[in-house]
Amino acid sequence: MTATVKSVDLPNGTTAHDETLNRWYVKKPVGMFPWRANNGEKLTDFEVDNFLRSGRIVVTLPE
Repeated sequence: MTATVKSVDLPNGTTAHDETLNRWYVKKPVGMFPWRANNGEKLTDFEVDNFLRSGRIVVTLPE
């Protein structure tokens, strides 16, 4: 059995690694673009959901 994870259900502080671009994003409690990279790039929950379904990113929950 597999579980479907949605970006909106992940807690703030969750990190996501984009394996294609080798870039890390952190989920923060801000507006339309809660996922932020160090270089200023922003992602929406919708974009992260698509990347999760495709296997492009891997998430790590905060401790």
